Amino acid sequence: MAYTVGEIIIETLTDLGVQVVFGIPGVHSVELYRGLAQKNIRHITPRHEQGAGFMADGYARRSGMPGVCFVITGPGLTNIITPMAQAYADRIPMLVISTINPTPELGKNSGLLHALPDQSKLAKSVSLKSYTITNPKNASKIVSKAFFETLGSRKGPVHIEIPTNILEERISNVARNIGSPIRLISKKFKSDLLKFVKAVESEESTLIFAGGGAVNASEELSELSEKLCAPVILTINARGLMSSSSMALPASPSLPVVRTFIKNYDIAIVIGSELGPTDYDMFGTGEKLKFKKIIRIDTDPNPNIGTPKINLNITQDSKLFLQEINRYLLEKNLRRKRLKSDVEKMVSNTKAQIRKNLSGLEKKSIALIEGIYLLLPKAVIVGDSTKPVYAGNDFINPPGPKTWFNAATGFGALGYAPPSAIGAQIADPESQVICLVGDGGLQFSLTEIGSALDENLPIIYVIWNNHGYKEISDFMDSKNIERIGVTPSPPNFKFIAEAYSIPYFHLTKISSLRKILDKATKKMREKEFKPCIIEVDEHNFSLGSQNNG
Repeated sequence: MAYTVGEIIIETLTDLGVQVVFGIPGVHSVELYRGLAQKNIRHITPRHEQGAGFMADGYARRSGMPGVCFVITGPGLTNIITPMAQAYADRIPMLVISTINPTPELGKNSGLLHALPDQSKLAKSVSLKSYTITNPKNASKIVSKAFFETLGSRKGPVHIEIPTNILEERISNVARNIGSPIRLISKKFKSDLLKFVKAVESEESTLIFAGGGAVNASEELSELSEKLCAPVILTINARGLMSSSSMALPASPSLPVVRTFIKNYDIAIVIGSELGPTDYDMFGTGEKLKFKKIIRIDTDPNPNIGTPKINLNITQDSKLFLQEINRYLLEKNLRRKRLKSDVEKMVSNTKAQIRKNLSGLEKKSIALIEGIYLLLPKAVIVGDSTKPVYAGNDFINPPGPKTWFNAATGFGALGYAPPSAIGAQIADPESQVICLVGDGGLQFSLTEIGSALDENLPIIYVIWNNHGYKEISDFMDSKNIERIGVTPSPPNFKFIAEAYSIPYFHLTKISSLRKILDKATKKMREKEFKPCIIEVDEHNFSLGSQNNG
């Protein structure tokens, strides 16, 4: 029986276990949709291809599986470039399948609709690899290969483009090839283990930095922390790990008080992170992290330029390697260099000092975030670039891994959260997803609320309204630059809610949070699942009573 290349791609994605695809069909890509309705793959239609990419990002962060997107030739691909760049910066697995004009026109400036000078080269600039399928018989093999490459040693986006004439071709007797996952464990396992122990044994005090590459290793990380009596500083993408541990410091290494804390340690073990500037130097001081030794454990052997100098770079899977380290240390009975009680006291004092140093606005922001987690224990907060998210990135302790993520670091794209929250909710229907977004960022992707409505997703859109781009406005003030272009008028969000026929609430004080969240969750589930809006006006929001019952 003969199948089109488009059908073979869908069959291959099904074989790979793909359950969701994000995309907007177009004339150039309809062959990707032939037979899709008969497969167990859910198709989510955003309002813009940028939304498709951010949805795939949120889906991947919450599920651990690659987010898959279908986009058309030309503008479809250029529209998804920003999410691909965000995924590349934060190492999020994403597979973007686009079409391209027919093979006879490739490399020619013939003026065809949607034509780009070099579409693959453009995609390659923000992805790990870009493939062009020119032989129909190779379609299944390339799709499978690209899928697993998104999950490779350096996770990230991979792009595939298919000429429209190839997509329509029918072929028969071609076996689908789903390949196999890329091996992430180095053969030097025992050698790396011995080097690690030797490096740790020779120093007086040890500190651990955990990043997004350690999100599946919370128990192992906690055990290592106990064995070495080493506190753990959690970068933004690692928040929620060891959430109940007295040895964890869920605070940005950029904060002066955390930098002071760090100076008490000789050796740093960096697990699943590069410790890039957005982790340890968000304020642009230029002050480098200085240790006698830095050990890094990550599947990617090549950290970015600008990463602090690494003395021992161990290319291993964080979870598996920590399991072996912990077993080895248990047998070896390694002597602790410091008392656990002393370390716990230092961590506790540092947390207290961070809270003491919070500005009034930061106190409001963190009270809001902590209140949400307290009242909705299964909450997943997906953030945009907005004041409360910046405050949370500096200091917040979510209840579990992958329950706090945002685009305020790395590539730092505005408008990330509204579509990303959709991907996260689809990946985990049992959790309550909260989109925490500013009025400025929301206007980048406001219409994706309609996508959440289409899919009956009970996402709570918490809009922090400060009537403009407050961060940029404050920065202009600090540089003595007259404010220009930082006051885009927000819409009336109550009317936006009415336009989408979804519930709207206005939160003015923390003491009302329980009542409003109760009403919101009840309203969203009365007839069918639907999103809702909770607006918080920065200028009229007070701490009030923080008794949430």
